[in-house]
Amino acid sequence: MRWKKWKAVKLNVSINDHSPIELYNLSVDPSEKNNVAAKHPAVVSKMEKFIEGAHVYNKDWPLLKSEISR
Repeated sequence: MRWKKWKAVKLNVSINDHSPIELYNLSVDPSEKNNVAAKHPAVVSKMEKFIEGAHVYNKDWPLLKSEISR
């Protein structure tokens, strides 16, 4: 998910619905080498809300671990 200069990545959600969000500041780290989530918890929280709001369950393409077992 991208928002302004930020990119949030949530990996391995098919294994763990609550995997942590990685956060990158693309204006200074376009190659996404430095996860700055711990330094910007308010941005992580906002991005998490964006991600949760954008996710739509699809029975043909289950993404989250909890969806795979449906």
